[in-house]
Amino acid sequence: MMENIESWARTAYGYRGIRLDYIFRENSELPAAGDPGFLQADDGSCAIEEELVRRAAHTGAAVFRRNNQKFWIMLHAVTHETDAYNHVRQFAPSLNGRAAYFALFAQYRGRGHFTNERQAAVRVLATLHWNGKARGFTWNTFISRLIGAFNDLELNGDPRSDANKVDVLLEKTVGDSSLSNGRSHITGDAVLRSNFQGAIDYLTTQVLAAGNDNTQRRNQQLAAFTRGGGGRGGDGRNGGHCQGNGATNRLQSNRRNGGGGRGGRGREGRGGRGHGRGISAVHDGRADQEETKEDSDDGRGAGAGMSRRRCNNRDDD
Repeated sequence: MMENIESWARTAYGYRGIRLDYIFRENSELPAAGDPGFLQADDGSCAIEEELVRRAAHTGAAVFRRNNQKFWIMLHAVTHETDAYNHVRQFAPSLNGRAAYFALFAQYRGRGHFTNERQAAVRVLATLHWNGKARGFTWNTFISRLIGAFNDLELNGDPRSDANKVDVLLEKTVGDSSLSNGRSHITGDAVLRSNFQGAIDYLTTQVLAAGNDNTQRRNQQLAAFTRGGGGRGGDGRNGGHCQGNGATNRLQSNRRNGGGGRGGRGREGRGGRGHGRGISAVHDGRADQEETKEDSDDGRGAGAGMSRRRCNNRDDD
């Protein structure tokens, strides 16, 4: 978070075109009398923006007050509804961006924070290993965590040399037998022995060549799942379930005279194996129903005809 705040301030400008990182300049006082003067840095390379950041006043000027309030608005937007806001909310009434920044600095960059962050990086290095067998743990993930731990150590005052980083890299990959030759090559190469990024690049080519980065294996499993397997047709009465490697297909139940279910869907759309007369039985049942309906209609028609004849006979009588 602190990095984002500082990066924004170094690219944002306040009232009178002053870059806002001058708000959290460590020394709030103006340069001493012995200063070489405006745009007169010792090396002659001082830019106008840097001079404004170095010389803009912090007190007794409306310019600073307006810019300090603008910086507070930014800090409020970043920290509001987060735990960090508890450290700066006291400065909300005065809109004091400078005071709020240093409160955050003490919390997130103080000695206690550095100690905790360093200990977390040490724990990562102690538990991190690569053997190429852990599911879902890719080579890229391993390298990312390793580099991140070294970066955290450096940010917290414990930098490691490239030679030490290479030693750790070789130690953490000893569980992968496919990298034995690669580790031996790095150990015997004077350049790679003290080039952490070069050693990473070399082992990465070895991992990819061996197909042991877990990424290819996961893609193959996904492709196999997508293709699915051939189904087996159901063979019980009144239908059942069609089983297969790719999916479970439901068989239609026969309405009458149960029979075998339909064959399941096969690999890549090809028909699976099935047997029985489930569908025929359904059609036969439908045919029987149609015949029964016709007979019933004929019966109703005949009954109506007999009733009419009886009425006519009575009238004749």
